[in-house]
Amino acid sequence: GGGGRTDNATMSVDHELHFGSTDFGFSKEKDVVLKVIVITMSALSVMGSSLIIFSYMAWKDIRSTSRKLLVFLSICDFVTALFNGVGVVAGEQYLVHHHGSVVAYNEPTHFCIAQSVLNTYSSVGSFLWTTGVGVYLYLSIVHTAAKAERSVPVLHVFCWGVPAAVVGAALGWGALGYDPNVTVGWCWLRSFESDAQNQMWRLVAGKGWEMTSYIVVPILYILVKRKMRSQRTLQAEAQTLLTPSARVAVQEADRKLVVVPLVFVLLRLWGTVRFIMDWYDNGARGHYFFLAVLQAFGDSGQGFANSLLFCVWTKRVRDHFPCCWRLSNKCDSKASGLHGNSRSINDMTRFKNAGFIEQVQVEE
Repeated sequence: GGGGRTDNATMSVDHELHFGSTDFGFSKEKDVVLKVIVITMSALSVMGSSLIIFSYMAWKDIRSTSRKLLVFLSICDFVTALFNGVGVVAGEQYLVHHHGSVVAYNEPTHFCIAQSVLNTYSSVGSFLWTTGVGVYLYLSIVHTAAKAERSVPVLHVFCWGVPAAVVGAALGWGALGYDPNVTVGWCWLRSFESDAQNQMWRLVAGKGWEMTSYIVVPILYILVKRKMRSQRTLQAEAQTLLTPSARVAVQEADRKLVVVPLVFVLLRLWGTVRFIMDWYDNGARGHYFFLAVLQAFGDSGQGFANSLLFCVWTKRVRDHFPCCWRLSNKCDSKASGLHGNSRSINDMTRFKNAGFIEQVQVEE
């Protein structure tokens, strides 16, 4: 029995360890840098996600369906960030060391499997809810509010159900575990002897949904932005119909339609780049430390980025924090209203209901 286990461990090392002698395949100094980045970004994202959830629960005036969907996304981001950080801190539990080098892989511990389950579920859920928020925004502005509201139950089934199916399949197949060539220190998937199996599970358990989001989310936001710009009557009358603060609100909404998908892609892109590099040249990504650094920032940073976009840089939320009153008043004064024809009012109402114009009072 013992000899067979040693042979398996040796095969695992030959197949799985392509570079390096430390947790992430880099020097000890670089490993420390990666760990510090992951733990820092995880802590910031846990706090940022908590801020989004707290603000929704605490203040009724910011509650909307779009904000509620953002809360569901934040729950996923909270779990992802928390267990990414915990995984980096507890990473020694997944490896067997000999003279400072990795010599074999443990069978995944119960803690590692539990972390993999939660990480996989929350990561896939985060990609789906990010797309779901875009779908709701698209339906609200390009179509009708009623159609957007009817989509919410479908989004719940899809965004909670699909991650559960993915985790169930991965758990049943024994695909969950730890491989330092895949993540920056946390448990996700183990390594199979077949490269085809490795790539298949990475696609099914995260990367496939992630790359789909890269395509779908920007398209949805581009369509929404086109719809806003196509309201030529609103644009032509904006100088006379909108107060200065209302014009600031429209400009802020327009900027968010660019920034939100851009931030999402820039944060998550680097892990995908490493995945693609590994697909085409197994182990090559280990030589690119800067990509590991960018992945360490991005994979744990979504909750923090969303809190900046939807709390710190959103006036209605900022106004609730005394420490931000000065910043809020500097950015723009309290809106005094919108006056104009019914078409312009209806367009502005749709943008406001979708959650992108939050400080304009619409007078009908």
